[in-house]
Amino acid sequence: MNDMGRCGVFFGDERIGSAVWVMDADTVKISASCPAEDGMIYRATLSWHGGEMKLGVMMPSGGKFVVNRSVPRREARALTDATADSVRCAVTKNLPGEAPRDWPLPFDYSELRAVCENDVIGDLLFKSAVINGSARCAEREGRLYIVFPLSGEKASPFAPFFCMAQAVERKGELYGVITVDRHGRLE
Repeated sequence: MNDMGRCGVFFGDERIGSAVWVMDADTVKISASCPAEDGMIYRATLSWHGGEMKLGVMMPSGGKFVVNRSVPRREARALTDATADSVRCAVTKNLPGEAPRDWPLPFDYSELRAVCENDVIGDLLFKSAVINGSARCAEREGRLYIVFPLSGEKASPFAPFFCMAQAVERKGELYGVITVDRHGRLE
């Protein structure tokens, strides 16, 4: 076996563990670990420029959460071709009984916080909608993700921005998501 690569395991922006992938003649064996957290379920996903691979639920083992996965070499070609510094292993966590994250955002729903006036948002109309509406937010890699309910039942302060919003669903509820870069520009 040849050591193909190694990367950090991250929860949000915090490095909490490590992952390694090793290749033999037919398979790529991937292993990721981080400290265990009582009462939580962790799921790991390896991602790189242009691809991702869900590793699955991490299991407790000796005070750590661990996940091991073997993938046929042909299915892992994009991973083995990626440079190690472009690969990242991210974990999501949820409580038992709570559904896994069911939207395509780089954070868990439980990580959303109230938006504050100090958050950098350059568009004054959008900032007013965010502060006066029922928006929540999370920050990841220099971006502020603004998440707000989408409902046709009442007027929304976000209506002028619907064309910019990505619609996501969680537990039957529809949300709009707009990202703001570190300079306050809407993306």
